[in-house]
Amino acid sequence: MSGLKNKKRNDWDVVLGIHKTNNFEPDEEFKKLIKKEINGEISTEDIIKLTVDKYKEDNFCSNGTEVKEVKDFIDKFAQI
Repeated sequence: MSGLKNKKRNDWDVVLGIHKTNNFEPDEEFKKLIKKEINGEISTEDIIKLTVDKYKEDNFCSNGTEVKEVKDFIDKFAQI
């Protein structure tokens, strides 16, 4: 595994660990997006767009987290 992939994986592990303490657990679809981002198939911006578009109608994720919270979470990760 390349150094960049290792860094991305480690970054995601840290971010998800932090957010897990706030009861944010990504669903399987989001985990697949993370894997694609780590592999360079999509960008963080793609994850933001896909996630926001998916939940825009309901304005809530399946676990009750507001879409804005998910977007804020992803935006914070993008700054790492």
